[in-house]
Amino acid sequence: MSSPQTWASHWSFPPEVIYLNHGSFGPSPRVVQEARQAWTTRLETQPCLFFLRGLVEALNEARQALANFLNCAADDLGFVDNATTGMNVVAASFPLEEGDEVLLTDHEYGAVQRIWEHTCQESGAILKTATIPLPIQSADEVIQALLTEITPNTKLLVVSHVSSATAIVFPVEKITAAFQEKGIAVCIDGPHAVAMRDVNLSALDCDFYTASCHKWLCAGFGSGFLYVHPRHRDSIQPPVRSWGRMPGREPQRWQDELEWQGTRDPAAFLSIPTAIQFLSEIGLDAFRSHGYEGVKAAYDRLTPLCRGPLLVPMAQDWLGTMVSLPIGEVNPLGLGGDLWLKNLIEVPIFTWNDYHFLRISWHIYNQEKHLDKLEQSLKSLLPL
Repeated sequence: MSSPQTWASHWSFPPEVIYLNHGSFGPSPRVVQEARQAWTTRLETQPCLFFLRGLVEALNEARQALANFLNCAADDLGFVDNATTGMNVVAASFPLEEGDEVLLTDHEYGAVQRIWEHTCQESGAILKTATIPLPIQSADEVIQALLTEITPNTKLLVVSHVSSATAIVFPVEKITAAFQEKGIAVCIDGPHAVAMRDVNLSALDCDFYTASCHKWLCAGFGSGFLYVHPRHRDSIQPPVRSWGRMPGREPQRWQDELEWQGTRDPAAFLSIPTAIQFLSEIGLDAFRSHGYEGVKAAYDRLTPLCRGPLLVPMAQDWLGTMVSLPIGEVNPLGLGGDLWLKNLIEVPIFTWNDYHFLRISWHIYNQEKHLDKLEQSLKSLLPL
């Protein structure tokens, strides 16, 4: 594998900026930016040729490339703008009646919580939240905390593959199996997992899985997908209704309702294969190893400054290319602002439950000098 310095040249960061927030807004390497622009240029050059005679085939090819990457059938995937859109589709499609229960963990993303709060309020269903005991020591502890909350009315579990604020890799394979045994559907929120982890949707066999591809996969902003198990395809409801059919396609497929929603530029979807190829050239194992080693180095060097224990064991079963370090009593906006304004370091500070976290993302372009600067800056900004 080439050095991080070499791979960094594929991105467009200003040289003075230290970017440690790929987990929030993961910019694309230049080759993906160029592929996306090439698709947009084709659209703008001859829109009728693009939309009416080429788009169906192009989307099929992009979907097949993504399906190969995710180890599932292409017919199981539909393109959506991002994981939020995908989760809204699930919420609009999953049948809920008054008194039914939807279960979340207390680590779920804020937007996901809002989606299901609204959905349950509209349907008369009950939204429950399972508290995961901390620190987590084993997958069995997580599963037991979830199973304790189920009742005969529990219809759906919504769980993160990799949580946002806490950066924990949840044992979704074991969780899905445990809930399937109880006859309860499982929807996985997976934006941080795609590329960070080996996602095998056929083996996972969950009911729904949604993710954004602009994070660790490095595809363009506005590229996401929704996986729907065949048993749910007939119930899918689109967030926006249009013709519901791609031009020239017969018969209609469930993805059409999601992918043909009026005239829009699909270049972000169509450049996903280029992002997959880019990471493949790096080597997924090398990318993941580099990320984990960066996370481990951050833990070793910054924990004395952050003054808080990890919520999970320092092991690749629980952490990938991102880590959240508890930092005690701080002003999150103040610390985050100072890191940027005084040091040009982009790194988020999250508040979750009773914790404040410094969440560090470590992509292939991140280098030891970035951690040196972060450590030096924190020493000057955090109270002794």
